[in-house]
Amino acid sequence: AVTVTLAVTDLERSLAFYESAFAWPRNERIDSADYVELHPPDGRTVGLYEREGYAQTVGAEPFPYRRGQGRARIRLLACRQSRRDRHACRSCRR
Repeated sequence: AVTVTLAVTDLERSLAFYESAFAWPRNERIDSADYVELHPPDGRTVGLYEREGYAQTVGAEPFPYRRGQGRARIRLLACRQSRRDRHACRSCRR
């Protein structure tokens, strides 16, 4: 399974957008103030991470983004842990 995690400035606003635009179910097992997972129908996972929480957990600053300055850059992190063992991986920990 593939997880796409987006570091967002406003978690509640981003969550409201994804829930209203796509109606993907939320992973209720995730109990975090700065991270939410959504499940698209293709079996993958979309994570929304508040930017500062992302930086602390992953150990990498999200790329800077300024409104009106074009596209945002993307950083890809790969995790080789199985879905069951992801909690042990530093970059997958919630």
